[in-house]
Amino acid sequence: MSWPGDVIGRDGELGYVAALLAQLADGPAAVVFAGEPGIGKTTVLLAAAERARAASAVVLSAHPVEAEAELGFAALADLLAPVVDELLPALPEPQRHALAVVLLLEEPGRPLDQRAVCAATLSGLRMAAARGPVVLAIDDLQWLDASSARVLDFALRRLGGLPVGVVACERAGAGNPPADRAAGVRLDLGRALPAGRCARHVLGPLSLGALQQVLKRELGRSFPHRTLARIARVAGGNPFYALELARCLPEDLPGAADLTLPEDLRRVVEDRLAGLPGRTREALLLAAVAASPTVELVRSAASPGTTPEDPIEAAVAAGIVTLEGAQVRFAHPLFAAGLYSSASPGQRRLAHRRLVPLITGIEEQARHRALGAEGPEEGVAGALDAAAEHARRRGAPEVAADLAEHARVLTSLQRSPDRQRRTIKAAEYRFHAGQLRHGRELLLAVLAEEPEGLVRAGALRLLGEIHYNEDSFDKAVAALQQALGHAGDDRGLRLTIELSLTFAMVSRADFAGAADHAGRALALADLGADPASVAEALAVAAMAGCLLGHGIDQAKVETALRLEDPFHQVPALVRPSLIAAHLALYEGRLGRCEQLLLPLRERILEQGEEGELPVVSYALGWSACWRGDLELAGAYAQEAIETAARIESDSLRCQVLGFAAVTSAYRGETALTKARAGEAIALAARTGYGLAVRWASWALAILALSQDDPLAADAALAPLAAPFETHIPEPILAFFVPDEIEALIGLGRLDRAAGLTEAFEEAAGRHRRPWALMRAARCRALLLAARGDGEGAAAKAGEAVGRCAGLELAIESARTLLVAGQIERRQRRKTVAAGYLRRAQDAFEQMGAALWAERARTELARVGLRRSAPAQLTSSEQRVAELAAAGRTNREVAAQLFISPKTVEANLARIYRKVGVRSRAELGAQLATTRFIGSQPPQT
Repeated sequence: MSWPGDVIGRDGELGYVAALLAQLADGPAAVVFAGEPGIGKTTVLLAAAERARAASAVVLSAHPVEAEAELGFAALADLLAPVVDELLPALPEPQRHALAVVLLLEEPGRPLDQRAVCAATLSGLRMAAARGPVVLAIDDLQWLDASSARVLDFALRRLGGLPVGVVACERAGAGNPPADRAAGVRLDLGRALPAGRCARHVLGPLSLGALQQVLKRELGRSFPHRTLARIARVAGGNPFYALELARCLPEDLPGAADLTLPEDLRRVVEDRLAGLPGRTREALLLAAVAASPTVELVRSAASPGTTPEDPIEAAVAAGIVTLEGAQVRFAHPLFAAGLYSSASPGQRRLAHRRLVPLITGIEEQARHRALGAEGPEEGVAGALDAAAEHARRRGAPEVAADLAEHARVLTSLQRSPDRQRRTIKAAEYRFHAGQLRHGRELLLAVLAEEPEGLVRAGALRLLGEIHYNEDSFDKAVAALQQALGHAGDDRGLRLTIELSLTFAMVSRADFAGAADHAGRALALADLGADPASVAEALAVAAMAGCLLGHGIDQAKVETALRLEDPFHQVPALVRPSLIAAHLALYEGRLGRCEQLLLPLRERILEQGEEGELPVVSYALGWSACWRGDLELAGAYAQEAIETAARIESDSLRCQVLGFAAVTSAYRGETALTKARAGEAIALAARTGYGLAVRWASWALAILALSQDDPLAADAALAPLAAPFETHIPEPILAFFVPDEIEALIGLGRLDRAAGLTEAFEEAAGRHRRPWALMRAARCRALLLAARGDGEGAAAKAGEAVGRCAGLELAIESARTLLVAGQIERRQRRKTVAAGYLRRAQDAFEQMGAALWAERARTELARVGLRRSAPAQLTSSEQRVAELAAAGRTNREVAAQLFISPKTVEANLARIYRKVGVRSRAELGAQLATTRFIGSQPPQT
C-alpha cells in the first residue's frame, strides 16, 4: 500500500517530526512511532524523511524485514549505501577494511574484530553530521538485525552534540525482542541517547473523515456514513484493515450486512491471498523467504508455468507487492508473514532449496540450505560451519552463532563429537556477541553429556571466561581448574587455560596462585609456533613475579612488548602493552605508563573494541590521579564507568568503580566517593573481584584523612593492612599502608603504626621505589613527631620533601609538603612552616583537591603569618640555587660562577631564608615546582 503526497490524519505525528528537526540544533534526538500493523507507521516515516530532506538534512533509510533479521549488518548496509563510496576512502585503514568486509565489498582475511565496524559507523556519522543534519529513518525496528542494532547503539551513544536524528517505527508492544531473538541486541533509542532526547508516540486510530479520504484515494470509492462507521468500528480505525475490508465490499452493500474482522489478522491476509493463482503464491513465497528478492531471482527459482501469465506481474496487479527497480517489495510486511505462516513445512523447505543454487553469498546460501534440509545432513552442517566462521571473521558474531546452531541441529545424534564441537563453537560465538546467558546454557548442555575429555575441557574453559566476564571470578577459577583436569596433553588448550587462570587469580588478589599459573603458561608457550602467546605468557609471568615481591623482570617485559601481536584476541589484562604500563605505574614512572597506554587506547577507540576500553581508562586515570591532574583522572573514570555500564558486566563495573572512587576522593566529592566505594565493595562480594575492595577502601580512607578523621580512615583500611604488619612483598601491594599509618598515628596507636612503618620502609628500600621511599620517610616523620622527637621529625620530613624532587606523583608530594609544614609549625619555625604549607595549598588548589587544600589552608592559618609577596631571587641567586640543588659543592658552584666559596655560602643562607627551606634537597624540591625570579607567583 503506497500513500504518496500529503499524509492524511497524522498532523500530530508530523508535529513530532518538526520538533525533532528543531531539536537537532542541540544534539542527537529521536522519535519512535509505535502502533499495530497497518496503522500507518511507515507512511509517517516516509513523510518524515521527505520533510527532513526539505530541511536540507541527509536522510539514510533502512526498511528491515523479518527475513533479514538473522542476516548480519543487513540494515546497516541499507543505511550506509548512499554514502559508502564517499565514506570508505576517508576512514582509517582498520575501520575502512572492517566496514568493507561487513558490507561484503571485501573478504575478511584475518579474523575481523566486529567492534571496528562500530567505530567506522561512528566516524561516518560524524563526517556526515559535520556538514549538516543527518536523519536515520528506520522502519520496523523490531526486525532490525542484531549486528546492525549493536553498531547503531555504539554510534548513537557517542555522538556528543552532533545533529543526528532518528525517526523509527516499531510494532506496538515491541518493547521486547521477538521470542526467537537473543536478548541484549535490540536497539533501544531511549537508552542510547541522553535522557529526554527520545520521544515515543503510539499511533491511534484514524478519524472517520481521515479514513474516508484514505479509502477514496486508494479505491476511488466513497462510502455512506453508516457503512464507513461500521468499517471504522470493525477495523478499529486501522487504515490497512479498513482498506482490506472495503476492498471486498460490493458496490451495493446492504445496509444490514454484517462486517466482522477475524481476531487473527492472518486470516484477513489469507483471504486477500486466497484468490491468487497457485504459481503466483509460489513466487510470492520465494520472495518472502529471500533476504533481498529481485525479479530475476524469483522468476529463476519459480517452477515453469503452463500459462504465459507472469506471477510477479499478477502479484503487483493484486497490490501484494511493488517493484522498486529490480527489487520486489511487499506492500506490507504482513503479506510476507502470512505467506510464510500459511505455507506447509514442505513448501517452505522447497522454497529454501530452490534458492540455494541462485544465492552467491556464503552465509545466506548456507542458511537456505539449513532451512531446506529435511533432517540431519553432514554436508549441510559442514557448509554452515564454514559460513559461521565467515560471519565471525567479518565481525558478525550474532549471525555466526545462528549459523552454528543450525549446524548443531543438523548434526546426527550418532555423530556426538561433531555435535558437541559445534555446540561449543555456537557458545563461543554467543559469548563474543555479548549473549553470555545463551552461551552458558549451550555449554551446560555439553557438560551434561560429556563427563570427561577434551570436549569437556573446552566447554569448561569457555564457561570460565563467561563467568569472569559476567558475574564471578570464583566460579571462573573453579571452571578453569576443572578444565585443566580434562585438557590432557593438548598444549595449546592448556596454555589458553593457564593464561585465563592467571588473569582470574590476579583479579581476586591471589598473587601466589597467579604466579604459579603464569609459570606454567610460560613453560607451555612455543615461540616458533605462536609468538603472540609467548609474549602474553612472558608478560603475565613478569606481572606475577612483581606481585610476589621478586621485582620487575625488565628483560621479560621488553621481550613481551617486542613479540606482542596487537590483534591477538585475549583478555585485556594479559596484553603485554597493558601489563608493561601497569608495571611502569607500580614504579612511579607515570610518563612511561602513559606512553604505553595512550597508543593502546587510540587503537581500541579506532577499532571499536569497547570491551577493552575500561581497563585502559582506569589505568590512565590512576596515572593522572597520582600526577595531580584530577580533572583528567575524573574524565577517564567516567569513561570507564559509562563503558562498563553499556557492556552490563558486574565484574567490570566493580573494577572501574573501585578506582573511580579514588579519583572522587582526592577531588573531595564526599557523596560520590561513598556511593562508588559502597557499590564496588558490594559488587566485589558478589563477583569475587578482591582488588576492587582495596581501591574502594583506600578511597574512603583518603576522603577521611582529607577531613582529618583518622577513625574513619582506620575503619576502612585496618582489615586490609593486617597482612602487611611484618612483611610487604612489593610496595604497590601495600599502596594504602602509609594512609593507615597516618590514621593510626592520629588515633595514638603508635606501636602498630611503627610496625607497619618498618615493614613499608624495608619494602621500599629493597625494591628501591622512589615514591615508596618518599612516603616511608613521611610516615617516619609523623611517627617521630608523635613520640616527641620534634627535631628528628623535622629532619625526616625534610628528607621526604627532598625525595619529592624528580617524582611524578604530584598529589603525594603535596601531601608530604603538608606534613612537613605541620611538623615545622609545631617546632615554631613559622617561616619554614609557612613556606611548606603555602606550596601544599597552591598545589592542592591547582589540582582541584578541595578538601586537602582546605586542610593546608587551616594549617597555614595556625602559623599566624600573613601571606607576603612571593619570594624573589635575583638572577645570580637563582643560578646559585639551581647549581646547589643539582648537587654541586660550594667550591664547584664558585668555580662555575667565578665567585668565592664563601660568597656561595652566604648566598645559599640568604636563599634558604627567602624560599623557606633548610637544605639542598629541600631547595631542589622547591625549585622543581616554583620559579622565584621577578614578581611572578609560584607555579605549582
